Amino acid sequence: MGLRMKNVIAGLLIGVLSASAVFAEPETYDVGVFRAIEVQQDVRLDVSIAEAQSVSAIAIDGDVSKLRIREFLPWIVFDRNTRWLIFPKWREDLLQVSVQTPVLNGLKAFDGAQATFSGDADERLWIETGHGGLITLPNVRVDELTLVAREGGAIVAAGRCDRLTIRNEGVSVDASAMDCASFVVRGDPKDVTLPGGAVVVDAHPEVSG
Repeated sequence: MGLRMKNVIAGLLIGVLSASAVFAEPETYDVGVFRAIEVQQDVRLDVSIAEAQSVSAIAIDGDVSKLRIREFLPWIVFDRNTRWLIFPKWREDLLQVSVQTPVLNGLKAFDGAQATFSGDADERLWIETGHGGLITLPNVRVDELTLVAREGGAIVAAGRCDRLTIRNEGVSVDASAMDCASFVVRGDPKDVTLPGGAVVVDAHPEVSG
């Protein structure tokens, strides 16, 4: 068999393996009732609002059984087992978690994890990142939104809220696509991006009623 043919076969095998990962049946998990989520260790997370709570996961690359779920209700934490034999940090499984929940009050991403949330979070939503974590809110709707980027963390947010509070100690907070009645920026405003005409105040107006 010639080298060219071997390369063709190798390419086909890679394609088959990649397709298997994409179309793999997701694992589902029974967990307690949660209202807030934290994701760690490079895990990818997608969260949406739905009438019923559900949690599922697939391995984009690697073994989905390495997903770890820890419950500190109302918080739930997703990370992965990175140990291989005697080496504590050798596994590099890339895992994708999908969550549907009726309510979301908090979302955190650390240690290279990435999370996305779109939907109506109702009254209050706390977003926090750090150590390479990234959270993206393509279309969030909430009364009171807090965005906290710790060291190494980044946040990109778009949507609507009444009151937005931002604290950036990390890479950046991009709130340029947020439509909010008032903005409070704590600490150094460097690398915080607000929409043109944003009403920045020292403290949000009192909520009447």
